[in-house]
Amino acid sequence: MDERTQRVPGVHREVLREGEDLLFRTGVPAFLGYAAEGPPVVLTRWAQFAARVREVPEDGLLAPAVRGFFEAGGRRCVVLTSPASRGAAGLSEAIGGLDDSGDVDLVSAPDLLAASGPDASAELIAAQTDLVRRCGGSQRCMVLLDAPAGLAAAEAHATALRAAIAAINPRLLRDAALYFPWVRAPGERRFVPPSGHIAGTIADLDAREGIQRAPAGVVLAGVCDLSDRVDDDAQLRLDAVGVNCIRAFRGRGLRIWGTRTLSDERDWRALSVRRLLQTIARWLELRLADFAFEPNDSTVWNRLAREVGDYCERLHTAGALKGRIPAEAFYVKCDAETNPPEVRDAGMLVAEIGVAPLVPQEFIALRLIQRGEGTSLTDAAAG
Repeated sequence: MDERTQRVPGVHREVLREGEDLLFRTGVPAFLGYAAEGPPVVLTRWAQFAARVREVPEDGLLAPAVRGFFEAGGRRCVVLTSPASRGAAGLSEAIGGLDDSGDVDLVSAPDLLAASGPDASAELIAAQTDLVRRCGGSQRCMVLLDAPAGLAAAEAHATALRAAIAAINPRLLRDAALYFPWVRAPGERRFVPPSGHIAGTIADLDAREGIQRAPAGVVLAGVCDLSDRVDDDAQLRLDAVGVNCIRAFRGRGLRIWGTRTLSDERDWRALSVRRLLQTIARWLELRLADFAFEPNDSTVWNRLAREVGDYCERLHTAGALKGRIPAEAFYVKCDAETNPPEVRDAGMLVAEIGVAPLVPQEFIALRLIQRGEGTSLTDAAAG
């Protein structure tokens, strides 16, 4: 146990390091769907859904997504609801409930396709774009999006969606991944969007192999059929517009066959890389909050560098970073150069962190800024 007193008169803060680590989770999705409005509902198994989420439309897509999550290996999720009468705008607004769900790092909104069905539409593009806008830039969440069924519809939708998101801010493309085709579970008659099963697969891989494991080449559990067959030619076309495909292979089952974000930036194209950096940002937000109470001097610079360095070393040991030794996998710089007088006068604590993910196999430099209101992590070049 590590104890220390904040430099605030009359206030004593006890920091339980072991407890914080136990509370830090990955692979926890928030599912947005149509149902009776209420506070966020935390589920740890599928059997809890019917008792805790009320007035779910029979033809809705929320329940199949949550069930698919648990059948694919998911362990914990949060359900955020809005009445169907409010439409897609209500679902997007429900994301505000994430403020009370700090462990969420994935977002899925299958009911956005409930109104439009399996057909691409301008409304669906607008709704998914708004969802990415609300979640993107938070440094916390990857948005798992569903493409409409039909090869031509999915390709056209992906092209229009990327353009719509880029028109707001091209950086938002890093925080979204698009999946196709729709899937059918054993014993079910209809096909449903795949994002729930994808979230469950990601959660299972996080728990078994670590955040660095790319969710590709693995069997999609809880699924027996696909709405569309994707061959090699279709795969090339869809990959070119940012779609992650699910494919059927003779004797090998139904497998996720893509692991990219919607971005074409080399550093941020790989889904596993973006999620790794989001995880680092979430950990920093959790562990460095108390630095706001410390004087901005060499003592706190050294302590921040040590804590961040220890965390990065654990990532390297777990296989999340490239390099034979820690010096080849990461670096942390927090000193008078990153914190000149004008930075300190502005109430900021700044560090530069470089990490070498398994892909693209070179350092990605990030700029950490700690202010009284919180922690942010951005590209060093953009700082």
